[in-house]
Amino acid sequence: MKTISSLIKHNLIKQTRSYSFLLVMMVSVFLAFLCVPALGDGYEIFYLGGVRGIYNAYWLGAIAAMLPVILLWLPGFYLLRSQISEDRRLNIGQVIAAAPVSKGSYIFGKFIANFSVLFVADLLFTVAMLIMQLIRHEDLSIQLGAYLMPLLVITVPYLIFLAALTVLFDVVPGIKNAFGNCMIFIVWIGLATVSVAAPGNAFDLFGLGYLLNQMSAGARSIYPALPEGGSFGYYPQKTDIPTFEWQGVQFDSAFLISRLLWILAALGLILISIVVFNRFKEKSASKTKKLPQQKTSKPTNSLKLSPIKKTRFLNLFLMVKGELKIMLMGQKTWWYLFLLTSICLSGFIVIGSGLKWGTLILLLPMGILSQMGCREKQFNLTQLIKVSCPWQLKWLATFIAGLLIAFFTSSGILIRFTLAGAADRFIAWSVGLLFITALAMALGILTGNRKPFEGLYIALLYFGPINNLGTMDFMGVQTMNTLQFLIVAIVLTAISFSVTFIKENQLKKGVLKNEK
Repeated sequence: MKTISSLIKHNLIKQTRSYSFLLVMMVSVFLAFLCVPALGDGYEIFYLGGVRGIYNAYWLGAIAAMLPVILLWLPGFYLLRSQISEDRRLNIGQVIAAAPVSKGSYIFGKFIANFSVLFVADLLFTVAMLIMQLIRHEDLSIQLGAYLMPLLVITVPYLIFLAALTVLFDVVPGIKNAFGNCMIFIVWIGLATVSVAAPGNAFDLFGLGYLLNQMSAGARSIYPALPEGGSFGYYPQKTDIPTFEWQGVQFDSAFLISRLLWILAALGLILISIVVFNRFKEKSASKTKKLPQQKTSKPTNSLKLSPIKKTRFLNLFLMVKGELKIMLMGQKTWWYLFLLTSICLSGFIVIGSGLKWGTLILLLPMGILSQMGCREKQFNLTQLIKVSCPWQLKWLATFIAGLLIAFFTSSGILIRFTLAGAADRFIAWSVGLLFITALAMALGILTGNRKPFEGLYIALLYFGPINNLGTMDFMGVQTMNTLQFLIVAIVLTAISFSVTFIKENQLKKGVLKNEK
């Protein structure tokens, strides 16, 4: 028990002190404040036919339970899903394998630690809602039970299941890479759809529809003409929004039993993770083929080494070629076949609203682009790269190689735009590819990890080009935001270059101090 508590404490401290955790929390709490608009702000987030509840403890307690369900799935998963892989990368796994820690204790400790991090984030949402109740001062009666009950019934089972998925996707072979990231996104969309379409059933993990239906029933008791149910999104309102007093959610026994079933399902995923986990075992030496021993010849003095040829300027073409080889290294044959097939089919895509589904081809290079700016750190090659070539040339070669891969993936669609004479579409799509590359480079350099880009990229692709949410359509599929994303791409490129410049200068100063 002491060992498990030590593992939980170590992982919790490590995560809460990371820049990624702080960034996720800052953005999430900021969004939480935006989800509680004042009467004169002119918009709604939780739409109930044009009305909303007074900001009392019951209403804000329900919002505090729903917001983590909406906002924490992707950021929380991508933030926590590589804890075991990180131990392997830092060679801590061998120490753990030699320590008196069982597989069950290690996996369960990671699970509890990940849940603890998610729960701390969830408590921040609750505190944010408490603060917003005081700021909006529509009802100053603070009732902690109104905040805690939805949190325990709705959010905690959800966080337990999500924490179990972060462990499962980190130990099962085949889903630890970008393919697993796409899978978790599909699972998220599926569960969210079930929650809204069939609220309260056994498959309603999120509980969103269950809460919205009760909030809608409370609204219709005052305004009978309102439609049933509700939805999430940005809904502008030109007039003042009517309000009503909601008395809180009532949980029935069937829904409570379904929450317990989700907790049991999470424990089942942990058991599967324990069985699959190999405890950082390496291939045994007995299974490796022994090379035939060669007769050693006596050393002679006739060995001659070729002299090192110094070149004043490195060849950028060769650098880009090398970057492309490294980026594409390890890709399976089926990936190339699927990519070529998608490129050919995308050349026949119908330009218009159906173009949004053509953006799914951009998921193929996600795992390749996400390694930009952080690959050297991931494989501990930073020092080797620094002495091999100027950092400016390395940065430029990496950026060009990523941009070439992005353009090659979309070559079928770009050719289709050219043949159709759709110059505006061609330019918007090209700017979108530039934005993707710049975003991958910037996040890789800033975070030193590929997960932030993969999580943010999937979310942007879904909410922007596919669902046309606001000004997030970076590919210009349904809304042309070409100039906007061109400026953002230039800013991201400048940030990645500047951060690399600062890091190089800090390294040089450190080397000079050590020499002195």
